[in-house]
Amino acid sequence: MHIKDIIDRIAIQNAPIAFSVKYCDGEQRQYGNGMSTFAVSFNDESTCRDLFSNISIRFGEAYESGAIDVDGDFQAFLSFLYSVTLADLSLNPVDKCKVLLRACLIRVFHA
Repeated sequence: MHIKDIIDRIAIQNAPIAFSVKYCDGEQRQYGNGMSTFAVSFNDESTCRDLFSNISIRFGEAYESGAIDVDGDFQAFLSFLYSVTLADLSLNPVDKCKVLLRACLIRVFHA
């Protein structure tokens, strides 16, 4: 599953929040209505894809390494980011298993 698909699913679940995203390939998308509260730039696809395997750890690593940049209301971004759960992604059972397996592998090999 690509980061664009994940963000699309999350944005649909959190429609009142207006924000923009710039992806690694240069594509920009606007989510929600009105002026963006924050803008996120994903600079590295693989790091960002791993982000949702353990947000509390992966976000700090990705932000510090420059894989993610955030402009605008940083607090609103963090509230949005940490409100995301696996259930919010509305994944089918196969994709849920893939995310869970990836999270387990990352924890085992990075522990």
